[in-house]
Amino acid sequence: ILYTGTLSPYRYDTLLEALQRFKKSDPARASQLRFLFVGEGTEDLAAAAADRDLCDMIETSGPVAYSKTIQLQQQAHALLLIAVKPYKGFELGGSKVFSYLRAGRPIFGVLAKDEVRKILQKVGVSTVANIDSPCEIVSILRTLLDAWSAGHLNSLLPDRRACEAYSAKRQTAALVQAFEAKPAAHVFVPGSA
Repeated sequence: ILYTGTLSPYRYDTLLEALQRFKKSDPARASQLRFLFVGEGTEDLAAAAADRDLCDMIETSGPVAYSKTIQLQQQAHALLLIAVKPYKGFELGGSKVFSYLRAGRPIFGVLAKDEVRKILQKVGVSTVANIDSPCEIVSILRTLLDAWSAGHLNSLLPDRRACEAYSAKRQTAALVQAFEAKPAAHVFVPGSA
């Protein structure tokens, strides 16, 4: 399971707690899991993983070239999205979700009830756990392991057609339409999604 990008603004504490619980309750299955975190700010995660005796499950690496990131995404069995640490007055969401949708791999989300979670639901991603529930995280890990063991990871892919709504081509067309002062294809209603 691969995570790429800057790690410092993201919350991984309950993921580590879930991995520790899973390792204690089912060491044989947990030994099949490997997480690779690639990007800036992975040093703190590496130290936290060592403190929790999770170094056999978690590997970290510094930043790599974009081409290497794309290669890693294509080789990964699943991609990891984790919730941003809360910032008072803001709901921050990253562009990582769109990069991951473009990669066409199963996505494992450890998220709050936020916009990223809504996007994943809209594209049919069923492997999303609540950031505050280590039990849910373990349950999703079991689902991923079951699909991987049975050779059915493709059943966990985001719906390709639904992902097209978030494509750069479609977003660019909407932006051009706005610049040309043409009416939006989908009218924005304040307070609605």
